[in-house]
Amino acid sequence: MQLLLEKYPRGDKLMDIYDTEEDAAGLYITGPITREESSHPFRHPFVYQVYPEEGSFEINDEIKHAPPMLYHVNKKCVVELFKYLSSNMEIGEDVELYCCWAHGQKRFSDAPKKELDLVIDLSTFHLGNEFEWKERQHIHVNK
Repeated sequence: MQLLLEKYPRGDKLMDIYDTEEDAAGLYITGPITREESSHPFRHPFVYQVYPEEGSFEINDEIKHAPPMLYHVNKKCVVELFKYLSSNMEIGEDVELYCCWAHGQKRFSDAPKKELDLVIDLSTFHLGNEFEWKERQHIHVNK
C-alpha cells in the first residue's frame, strides 16, 4: 500500500505504510558505486550496496527465542535477498556478495576472511533454519 503525501516543490512524495514489522522488512539496494569511490575485491566491475530493511541477514535457532518478530523479520530479509538474486540473474551468471561495515574509501581495506568463503548455487540452494552473512564474508552465487 502506498500513501501519497502533500506535494512539495520537488515533486510528489510517496510513503509506504505497513501492517506489521515483517511486512516492512526487505532490501534496500543502491549503486553501482564506481571504482573512483573505492577499490574492491570483486571480479565484476559493478558493485551495488545491499542493506536489510528492518532486520539483518542472520537467522538461527537462538534468534527464534529473541523478541518474537526478530526471526521472522530477519528471515524475510534473507529470503528477499535470494529471491532478488534469482529473479535478476540469468542461467550461467554469477554474482559476488561481500559484507563489510566500513564506509567510503576504506570499506574494502580489510581483506575478505578466506575461511568464510561460500559458494551458493541457486538451482540447488534451500534456505534452512540457519543462515548468516558474516562480516568480511565473500559469497559467490551461481545460477
